[in-house]
Amino acid sequence: MISLLKKAAAQDSPYALTVLGELYFVKGDHANALRFFIHAAEAGFGHAQIRYSEHLISNQEYEKARVWLKQALDQGFSIANLYIARTLKAEGGSQNLAAASALFDEYIKFSEDPSGALEIAGYYFNGDIGAVDILKAARVVVLAYRWSEKPTLVSKKILKLSKKIHKSLKFGLCNRERSEEWLLASLNFDENSIPEADEWAANARPEVFSGASTVIRIFDESLAAYCIEYS
Repeated sequence: MISLLKKAAAQDSPYALTVLGELYFVKGDHANALRFFIHAAEAGFGHAQIRYSEHLISNQEYEKARVWLKQALDQGFSIANLYIARTLKAEGGSQNLAAASALFDEYIKFSEDPSGALEIAGYYFNGDIGAVDILKAARVVVLAYRWSEKPTLVSKKILKLSKKIHKSLKFGLCNRERSEEWLLASLNFDENSIPEADEWAANARPEVFSGASTVIRIFDESLAAYCIEYS
């Protein structure tokens, strides 16, 4: 198989060049891997353009990386948006962070990538791309858990962040005038902070979702106990 790949690579097959790059990368020969990725990227192969951009990002060559990522994006590699957003976040500045946030949102709309969603939820929770946004972090972590295979390392990491986000939601409800949006966000998690909603609760009409008063009353009782415990 290797001999066939090398023969195809010698004829500038971008697929063969990329596969050889991956094989060398797995072996730990990153110099040869990069050589094949660059060759395939220059031939217009989207996956290789992503792989080459990873190398550029690791060397903080963000502007150069974005050139290759935009080419990959034009070929339908939506993950390029995630990488472009990472470069903008790394460069910092209010304009870059706003642009990164918009690209992260765009990626979430179409990716169904649990690892990417976990990463982005963490950024919103920690305020890494602007102000802390607990509601947006909650929405994204619910999606991350829905998309993840279970049990896996990724799903366990999602649950770890989910607990922190759910705690922040409940703490916020204890210490501020309760808003319907924060209440509905909390209803997307069970008593163990596991995301459980098939549809984000804030998208449903409250009078339908809450069953008029029963869900709200039960939630009020559990929230009251929580607020007393952590007051």
